[in-house]
Amino acid sequence: MIRLFLFTFLIIYNAVLFSQNKQCAYSAEQPVCLETNKDSISLSFKAINSNNKRVGFEFKNTIDSYYVLYKYSLDAFKVKPKDGFMLQFENDHIVILYSANKISFLLYQNNNLDNYYISPSLSKEQVNILFKPAYCLLRI
Repeated sequence: MIRLFLFTFLIIYNAVLFSQNKQCAYSAEQPVCLETNKDSISLSFKAINSNNKRVGFEFKNTIDSYYVLYKYSLDAFKVKPKDGFMLQFENDHIVILYSANKISFLLYQNNNLDNYYISPSLSKEQVNILFKPAYCLLRI
């Protein structure tokens, strides 16, 4: 009986540890989603400046890269930067813009400054919803 319990526990533990985790925050019924798995993190949304085209970017899943995106997203509410915070990942640039107690993500795909997409605006509560699942997993 103990072996069966341990075997079941190990299967469930591995499924939780190595499965994908997707969390979405909704702004005017348009989702902004953050998906994490063992190797990568991706942020996707329907761009408000491109006929609601679904776009996103992906970066390596490290504690630092996840934390930086979350930290600067929250810092925008404190600092209220006029030009936003620019973060550079492997293939993309993202600017976290602040306006009227909300933030938006401005994505330059493939480091092309002529090709950009803007996410729906998110409140601080929505940002916390977006990052909550992966943040809780990091604390364990």
